[in-house]
Amino acid sequence: MNGDTYTYARSIMTLEGPLIHLGYFVIGFLLHSFLQLFGISALETLGCLSVFFGAISVVCMYLLVLELTQDRFQGLLAGSILLFSGHFWFFSEHGEVYVPQLGFVLLSLLLMMKKRPLISSIFFLVAVSVTPTSSLVFPALACVMLWKGYGKKEIAYFVLPIFFSLLFLLFWDLKRIMNIIGEAVYSPKVFFDSFSYKALFMKLCYDTVKVYGKAFNIFSLVALVGFVLLYRENRKIWIMVLVFCAPFSLYLLNLGLISGDHLILTFAVISFLASYAVSRVVHLNKRFLASKYLVVLALLCMHGMASYSLFIGPEIRDSKELERVMMDLSRDYRDNEIMIADYNFGMAFWYLMKNERDFFLLTGRPNRYLEQRYNEDKEYLRRLERRFWINLPHLAGFFSLAESKGVVDGRRVYYVDRSDWPTRIVRHLLTDKDLEKRKLKIPKLKGPQAYFGKKTGERIEFVKIIDSPLYPVYLLERTEK
Repeated sequence: MNGDTYTYARSIMTLEGPLIHLGYFVIGFLLHSFLQLFGISALETLGCLSVFFGAISVVCMYLLVLELTQDRFQGLLAGSILLFSGHFWFFSEHGEVYVPQLGFVLLSLLLMMKKRPLISSIFFLVAVSVTPTSSLVFPALACVMLWKGYGKKEIAYFVLPIFFSLLFLLFWDLKRIMNIIGEAVYSPKVFFDSFSYKALFMKLCYDTVKVYGKAFNIFSLVALVGFVLLYRENRKIWIMVLVFCAPFSLYLLNLGLISGDHLILTFAVISFLASYAVSRVVHLNKRFLASKYLVVLALLCMHGMASYSLFIGPEIRDSKELERVMMDLSRDYRDNEIMIADYNFGMAFWYLMKNERDFFLLTGRPNRYLEQRYNEDKEYLRRLERRFWINLPHLAGFFSLAESKGVVDGRRVYYVDRSDWPTRIVRHLLTDKDLEKRKLKIPKLKGPQAYFGKKTGERIEFVKIIDSPLYPVYLLERTEK
């Protein structure tokens, strides 16, 4: 259901895409060059990559905890908690950058603990090339060097590859790098209608609880207990935990990053703290020693069932519904029609059903296509006489161009809405009549309808042609004002 996956599937075949994920594209390209010999598609290659690094992450989690505590039981528990955490489980089955990122970071940490600084440095650089937020674990790696008493030669082995990589980036295209950093930074005020420090604090608390509470459920509370116990019993590892987590406070520069995908590196810390708490309770209470595996198995079953209910089950349901809607829409979709949709639906439909090759048209940005092609291809408008789609946030950008009105005049336009599928609790609490009323509410439709009418100078109505609790589809009908 993640639209980025389809962009990445194209990128591992062409090596074109966002520079910040170049390492991921190169790894995917190399793997796909081999797997395609066996008929494996690019999307399936990305899935294999995530599954593989999911396994690497769990094994590294076990080995890291074993290195830190010499406790095999806690290591096994930490790996299991990470394995069944919602976001990790979800992204281990999808073609996304986050699980490979975690895998390389944990490998780097483990090798640093084993006093292999050069290989650790290489894995750290690969993790940064997969996604730049990996650089936030550098203080934790430095902390390990201090803890393990690294000498000057060992420190040089770790630092020099990073230094020369930075030097290369600075000389290669400093302006572009600074632009990428600048585009990732937002004032906290843009996330609020009315900004206040109280509102900021409340949002931080809500988003943090949402991420870890949803991903770890009962173990998120157990991790808090583990944090307190660790402070009392092992101050050195407790400080390392703080050093690992502290750099993620930089997400205050972009509150949109406070989400399960961008915080997945910290899942290793939560898994460690939760396993520490359970391990200490089990070992301190002799009554639990004989049945400790049964107690832990029961907790993990609860954890896994909660994660499946919150992440995997709804994803399977949504994927089936998405496929049904795409198939129904594809049957009647003509070659000269236009679609307006959100990013996830548009990317899935255009990649799977229409096999679009141009990057900007694939990602629903015809405005960028027009801007790019204006001086390169005098026949650029002819391509837009055929089918294309507009990513809803880019609708204004498209209509800001002089050519836009001529492109859409007289053509059939579909609008794919995104509805919130009612959960089991909602379906249980509401009557059938209330559910039907909820289904008929289409507040998201009014904005595009009014905007489209204003820009085209026509009276616009959207008529539902495909009913869906997730992606209802409407056809634009126009009458002269």
